[in-house]
Amino acid sequence: MTLAGPHRDDLRLTINGMDVQRFASQGQHKTLLVAMKIAEYSYMRGMLDETPMFLLDDAFSELDTGRVHRILEFAGGLGQVMITTTEGTVFGRSVTWGNHNRRFSVEHGTCRQEA
Repeated sequence: MTLAGPHRDDLRLTINGMDVQRFASQGQHKTLLVAMKIAEYSYMRGMLDETPMFLLDDAFSELDTGRVHRILEFAGGLGQVMITTTEGTVFGRSVTWGNHNRRFSVEHGTCRQEA
């Protein structure tokens, strides 16, 4: 068991003075999670003087289309980004697939690039 580290810290997060753990919706929780990932990315970029890979794992499941679009627009300027989702329609018209944006699917243990 690890007795020290960031996973042992108790954080009290608020939105407009309201305790996130008690009052935030699922969408607000997801939005806060993405905001914290962006903060982590920015911190690591500054500390390492390198551009890290930005990874979002199924972050869009509880978000409305407007939030998803704003996050994708922001992520488009971060460098190498990998986003996983169980529902490919979340990208809508926010992403143009092609040269720099590639889409892969995994079915029955096989990964393939989509056209």
